[in-house]
Amino acid sequence: MPKSEGVPEVKSHRQSIAGIVLMELITAIAITSIALGAIFSTFYYGLRQIKSIYNMAIATSAAQTEVEIIRNTPFSQLTNRQEAPFIGEVKGLGELKEVEAKLTIEDYPREIKELKKIAIDLSWLETKDRRREIKFTTLVARRRLLKR
Repeated sequence: MPKSEGVPEVKSHRQSIAGIVLMELITAIAITSIALGAIFSTFYYGLRQIKSIYNMAIATSAAQTEVEIIRNTPFSQLTNRQEAPFIGEVKGLGELKEVEAKLTIEDYPREIKELKKIAIDLSWLETKDRRREIKFTTLVARRRLLKR
């Protein structure tokens, strides 16, 4: 049959179905990509949070260990110091990036000579632009033997 002038050619049924299948395939790939992106970003966020919690546990353990070392040190050897290094050897601090451990020992602000105020500050680099910090403050008293 000869072509008529001015009449558009009608696509065959097979070409029409191929176009629909192609559009469905592109849509399915787009939806799958969005879903996978959401899943992977959730996993990445979860891994970052796990690392942050792990670092906090290391820092907390190190600070508690230092407090125990200070409590087991004779009171007469606890000299006042400002932002000094830790007294004892604390394990695990090497796992934290750019860690700064500071110890402050000072007389208790009131007129009680039997107490020392202990402040422990730990800070480390969590990510490229975020530092984390914990602070512990406690009091240590001179121990006396009770006479009966």
